[in-house]
Amino acid sequence: MTIEGSAIGLIRPVDVMRELFKLSYLATGGKQVPEKFEGEPKDTLTQKWLSGVELVSEQVGLTIIGVEEKPKPLMIENEEPLEIKAK
Repeated sequence: MTIEGSAIGLIRPVDVMRELFKLSYLATGGKQVPEKFEGEPKDTLTQKWLSGVELVSEQVGLTIIGVEEKPKPLMIENEEPLEIKAK
């Protein structure tokens, strides 16, 4: 089995100098939300595997799940403050 493509997530806060950021990914019904960047083509995760002699491909999604079984952000910590600019 292989997984190809991109997982698009949300990072917060933006436009502020911080050492700690929250990164979250969301998928509903096995499909990534969002599936593309604004004005860009669809870019999602795809899982491929062999079923007998046939190569099967299916879109998959990534969700970060916390111990409460609810989507929970992944915390990213940097040694020095960074500023992530929103467009």
